[in-house]
Amino acid sequence: MSSSQSLGQSLARIERHLNKLWRADEEATAFQQTSFNEYDYVHAVEELGTPRLSDLADTLCVSKPSASNMVSKLEKKGLLERIPCPQDRRSVLVKLTREGKKLMALDDRLFNKLTEKVEHALSPGDFKTLERLLTSVCNQL
Repeated sequence: MSSSQSLGQSLARIERHLNKLWRADEEATAFQQTSFNEYDYVHAVEELGTPRLSDLADTLCVSKPSASNMVSKLEKKGLLERIPCPQDRRSVLVKLTREGKKLMALDDRLFNKLTEKVEHALSPGDFKTLERLLTSVCNQL
């Protein structure tokens, strides 16, 4: 990589490399029909645990009807399921299915591959610095 690349260009190159890892992975072929928006919902459910539909909508900055429509679509794909909320019968919780958990496990594995490549490309000190800087940036997002 040329030292004259901007941060944006470098981030785009890393994203392309991660996309290449997804395309090259045999297990990932089962999820090739999953759009980024769908993936975003599954990932948000994983991060939130078993959220209420309204909490999922708030997290993703979408309307509750929009979240409900996407959850329905992801239920049909077998990635998410709705369950009744035991504390509030009016609320619905959303949780990952076995397939949704497989998608997130695959995601973790591919990100770990990418992390290993980055770690091998840098000195231990530079890797720690990069990790610290990215953590600082992510905490501001």
